[in-house]
Amino acid sequence: MDLDEVVAVAGGAAEEAEVERALTPAGRDGFFAARDAVGAAIAAVVRMTALDNVFHVVTRSTSMHCGARRLNGGDAAILIPLGVLARTRVLARLLRCYTDRRYAGREPVINMMGSAMDERTYPFEIAPDLVPLFGEHDGGDESYYNALEALDRRTPPDPYRDAFAIDVMGMCLTYLTLHELTHLTARHDTLSKLDRAADPRIPAHLSGVPLRRGSEVHADVTAANHTMMLSLLGLEDIQPNRARKRRLHELLYRLPFAATMLFGMYDAHRKTVYDYDEGPYPHPIIRYEIWNAWSHAAVESIRPSTAKTAAKLGDAGFWDCIVAYNAMEFDCMTGQYGGTPQDTGRYFPLTALKYGAASALQSRIEADDLLWQQVAALVPMAEAESR
Repeated sequence: MDLDEVVAVAGGAAEEAEVERALTPAGRDGFFAARDAVGAAIAAVVRMTALDNVFHVVTRSTSMHCGARRLNGGDAAILIPLGVLARTRVLARLLRCYTDRRYAGREPVINMMGSAMDERTYPFEIAPDLVPLFGEHDGGDESYYNALEALDRRTPPDPYRDAFAIDVMGMCLTYLTLHELTHLTARHDTLSKLDRAADPRIPAHLSGVPLRRGSEVHADVTAANHTMMLSLLGLEDIQPNRARKRRLHELLYRLPFAATMLFGMYDAHRKTVYDYDEGPYPHPIIRYEIWNAWSHAAVESIRPSTAKTAAKLGDAGFWDCIVAYNAMEFDCMTGQYGGTPQDTGRYFPLTALKYGAASALQSRIEADDLLWQQVAALVPMAEAESR
């Protein structure tokens, strides 16, 4: 398929007016700045591969499903739905509002009970007003954005909070784009094709879901590392030094906040670690721990003198997001996001980011860490196969 066909199937490319409608005028400007920065990174990576061009397209889709597609010839496309970016901006504002209220003493620290190892067999639903953030909206694009705007209006305007949300949205765009770029550059599609053909070069223990899961974790690792690298390298253009230091501290706090938020947003349906054992994606706690390890590796590589500061600010960003999710979850149970009293028990937990007994996940973290390395070891073979 050519680019026009692939984009058409995905819903068509979003026009500037549609971007502004979905993200607000300030969000539109933040989007274009982030897109330009990650576009330069894509171009640099592509020069080191056999790809001719990688087109970075934001589609009209309100879906949460990003993707990468090979095109005719040596080109490829990365497709990011506009709906994903709209969700991240609104969710970042909402979560930051909970954080701001807590810092001001108007919101208690909410520690919702829950363990990563809990078994949950009771019915679960997304609170009605939060479906535009965490679910698939029934209806057309206009209906979806009306519902999302209605939710966004419940967060009071604040210049810092609004700028924070746009920054976090740009970080999410960068991470998602680099995740999809890794699928292309590592030839994960070639590995899948060989696996479907029962090629003996694909080890039997990797065949099927393990290969897909290892590919997804490999993409997570690379995106985490490269997102942090790209962010830190971008500091070199900031003057004077005081402004550069301020931006460094923003990045080291906001990137972990963004990653935690994103993993929680994407996994709002599977509520137990056991639901993840057989699927293509690890539990969100595992995804965050892997993200954290490899983003810190980038800090150690580029700015080792800031490693301790990065760890401290990163912990703050991560826990602020977790506590805000907990407060949001509590409000789901009290009916503030819709539903009747007899229904609100179905809305718990909001995400699977429950850190009680999280140490019990260590064996799973180690297994997923080994899995992606085994997939990465097959990449040279996939590259040779594709020539």
